[in-house]
Amino acid sequence: RLATLTLGFDGLAAEMATTAAWDDNGPSLGVTRSLGYRAERVRTQVREGVAVRQLEFEMEREEFAAVRRDDIVLHGVDAAGGFLGL
Repeated sequence: RLATLTLGFDGLAAEMATTAAWDDNGPSLGVTRSLGYRAERVRTQVREGVAVRQLEFEMEREEFAAVRRDDIVLHGVDAAGGFLGL
């Protein structure tokens, strides 16, 4: 997930990243929280016919600076940005 955030913020100049996880998915919530995402809202979504809470998180560019690693190297970002229309 950190490599994906690096691509978004450093490679593609994103201003914000968002993510969500079911409230019963402890491992995903643990990774999300360990990276410094802010909890933003709780929604009820239907999963397999049952209403379940989904937690939504955000991280802004400035917040990413606290977890940025210098050993992640991006390659081919210009081509990817072009493909994505950026």
